[in-house]
Formats: sequence, C-alpha cells, structure tokens
Amino acid sequence: MGKRRVRCLLANGIPAANIVVFDARADRLHESRDKYSVATAKTFKAAIRDPGIAAVFVSVPGALHIKYCLAAARAGKHWFCEVPLAVNSRGIAELKELTQAKQLIGAPGCQVLFHPLGRALQEWAAGPLGGPILAASYSFGSYLPEWHPHEDYRQFYASNKAMGGGNLDVIAQEMVWIRSVINRSMVAVSCRTSKTSALELAEGTPDHQEIIIEFEGGLMLSAHFDLLDRSHEGMLRLVTAASTLKWNKSEKALEVYEPSAGAWKRHPQADNYNYETCYQEEIGRFLTCIEKREAWPVRLETAEEIVRLLHGLDRSDRRKRSVPLVQEVV
Repeated sequence: MGKRRVRCLLANGIPAANIVVFDARADRLHESRDKYSVATAKTFKAAIRDPGIAAVFVSVPGALHIKYCLAAARAGKHWFCEVPLAVNSRGIAELKELTQAKQLIGAPGCQVLFHPLGRALQEWAAGPLGGPILAASYSFGSYLPEWHPHEDYRQFYASNKAMGGGNLDVIAQEMVWIRSVINRSMVAVSCRTSKTSALELAEGTPDHQEIIIEFEGGLMLSAHFDLLDRSHEGMLRLVTAASTLKWNKSEKALEVYEPSAGAWKRHPQADNYNYETCYQEEIGRFLTCIEKREAWPVRLETAEEIVRLLHGLDRSDRRKRSVPLVQEVV
C-alpha cells in the first residue's frame, strides 16, 4: 500500500522530490527509491522532524497504525491512515484530541467511497428508492496466498491476527463504507470464527468469520468473511421499503429491483475503469482537504466505532454470545 500511495501522490501532481519514504525493510525502501525516484529517510524520527513534510501516510500493518498516526499528530503533521485506525482503543482519544487541537486533517482511508459504484450506492441510499435500510447482508472471500503472489503469505502481516491480519483489516475496510450507507451506529455484535483450511496462519488466526452486527433501530447485518475463496467475490444486498439493491463486485455493476417495473435495473461501471483510479481520487481528496481545510468524509468517530467492532468480534467469539460495542477499558 505504501507504493500505491506513492503512485497516487505522483498521479496527483506531487513531484517525486517532494515525497519522502521510510520503510523498516531496506529492500523495500530501495525499491521505492529506484522505481519512483522518491527521496528516502534513514529513520522515521528523522522524517517526522523534517519541517518540510506537511503530511504523513501510514501504510504499515494495522497493529502499528496508531503508533505512527500519533507520531504524525504530535509533530503537527496531517495524516492519512490505512484501515483499521487501530486494533484496540489505546491512543485513539489522544489522536482525536491532537488532530482537533492542532487543526490537522486526519484521514482514515476508504477508497470504496471514491469508486463510481460506491458513489452510485450512496446516491441510491439518498434517493427515492433508498431510505432506511431494513435488512442487510454481505459476503466477502479472498484467497490469502494470492493477495501478494510475489512474496510468501506466511511472512505477510495479513496471516497474523495480532498484527491486524486474519481478516481484521478486510472487515474494517468493508465496514467503513457499508456503515456510511446504513448511516446508523453499531451497538452490538455476535461473531464466531474458525480455521478449517491448511493455510499456515499465525497461532490464533482464523481463516473465516461469521458475524451479525446490530445497529441502532434494530437493523441486523449478517456478514461472512474468509481468506479462502479463490473467486475473490464480494456480494452486498440491502433492502428498503421501496427497493432492493445488490452489488456483486465480480460483475462490476449495481442492480436495483424496482417494484413498479417488477424488474431489476442494472447500473454497470465503465468497461475501461481502472480500480487504481479510486485510490488516486481518494488521495486527491486528502490533498484538497489540506489545501482548503475541508472535512474528510470518514469521521474519526466512525473509525473509532470500527475499532470497537473489531474488539467486539474477539470478545463475542471468546464468550460465545452477542456483546455490546462499548468503549474499551485500557
């Protein structure tokens, strides 16, 4: 993701000379320098103290996100963070306080909000066929060894729940945009996890989760996530009083059932659409927010709610029952 963010900055007109990269792995640091002609920092502390740096992009394993976001905020830098913002609530209150007090742009990422079908989904929810969501389901599967075929998945953070993997990052990513469409707070969760495959995952890391999320007003979202599905499919279904919406990401189209016509209406994305574009637009929006002092579309309170959800998944699985999504005691 760090390399992708460099590409996005370049696509938005930021000169390579104005981009400084740090990575704890020397081979990745040198790769970024050689591929994109960006500057490199010997240490993170040296980079964060540089008065010429205005913003920090945090693209590290999820368990380390809050550490680097806090470092950026303490140094008075705007920050952009991959999801999740953290894997527990420790440090979030300080991050929120610093970001507000220093008038920084704090940006939890979510590229789906900038995808054309993501925008179409928002338009449907706000239009005459939308309205309050009455029923919801989502399923997403993706075979972990095929995420980064150029490296051993067992050395990749996504194979380790303790580092924010084991689908925690995927659940957080998907729930940010689903939560924005439902537009209600999550209040409780029930979760069961298991490992049924031969994948070599870190101890305690599941390969699939079955989840029921309860929202204010009684709505329940049933969700399935796994690291096993070779089709890499994601399927969303939302029901309102006026219509039903389906989004199968593999088919690259939204479908809306219109009762007046008694038929499904298909809303496809452009045939030549490049998924990298939504990442570029996401970073473009971040740069605009910094320049014009505009609000970022994902509120820090929403990112914190997602963190409470992740913590709730673990508590529910251990206790074998539904648990409220309350603030952690840390």
